[in-house]
Amino acid sequence: QIKVWFQNRRCREKQRKESSRLQTVNRKLSAMNKLLMEENDRLQKQVSQLVCENGFMRQQLQPALPPNTHGSCESVVTTSQYSLKDTNNPAGLLSIAEETLAEFLSKATGTAVDWVQMLG
Repeated sequence: QIKVWFQNRRCREKQRKESSRLQTVNRKLSAMNKLLMEENDRLQKQVSQLVCENGFMRQQLQPALPPNTHGSCESVVTTSQYSLKDTNNPAGLLSIAEETLAEFLSKATGTAVDWVQMLG
């Protein structure tokens, strides 16, 4: 009977350790999930802004076409971080493209997110 009691005790201790480890893993995964969801929201907003800016730029490049009156894009275009002066010349567009590419690559290579090493 004592032998069984010690076996049960060892088993309970293993279960406690495993439970603690899994709770730690769960907290890390929850934190990573939150970061990724925030990044996803930010990127979705950026996509919407870029789609609107693209439409606006098409209008500027093709003045013969009737203007697009898409109301949801107007505020996004006017609050753009780049001035129209920059986007109207090729050097400005190239500069914007290079900045956007650099930002994308820094995030795509994982340098923008602090990854947590998972054990197990």
